[in-house]
Amino acid sequence: MRRIVLMLCAVVCLGACKRTADSERSRYQATHDRIEALATKNPSMKADIQAKLAELDKAYKAAEAKQGDDQIAALAAVNDRMGGYEQAISPAPAAPKPDAAAAAKLGSKLGAAPDAGGGKLGAAPASQPAAGGGKLAPASQPASAPAAPFAKPSGFGGGPPDAGAKSGFGGK
Repeated sequence: MRRIVLMLCAVVCLGACKRTADSERSRYQATHDRIEALATKNPSMKADIQAKLAELDKAYKAAEAKQGDDQIAALAAVNDRMGGYEQAISPAPAAPKPDAAAAAKLGSKLGAAPDAGGGKLGAAPASQPAAGGGKLAPASQPASAPAAPFAKPSGFGGGPPDAGAKSGFGGK
């Protein structure tokens, strides 16, 4: 009995996810509106976009003339074509450019110029050998000195760390 109920629920859930003609019509209209907005934003492409929309409108009307599952499949195919066209003409989102002022501010907090070293975390670029002929320093020697002396976060008094503290955050 329990299996029958679970199977019935599964069938109902799968049926709810099925494409319908109404959902395909609303998808078509939304995509059509977005493409028209692109034509407005790009006057140089407007004639080409309108010609493609006219072609897609003919295909949409032909799909509307069909019945049942054939209609849904045809509308979905038109929507897929329209979505592909939208992606083809949409400008790619620009990668965010690093803010020079923020990079300089961060560099000043780290005690180094933002472009010092040219690599990650101020490391030498791969084209330049590291100091010391490319050999690693022994584990007892630090690779570099700290960029700035330790300071407590501003919410904790802001003074130098306790002389007897074992950790860098004032804990004993």
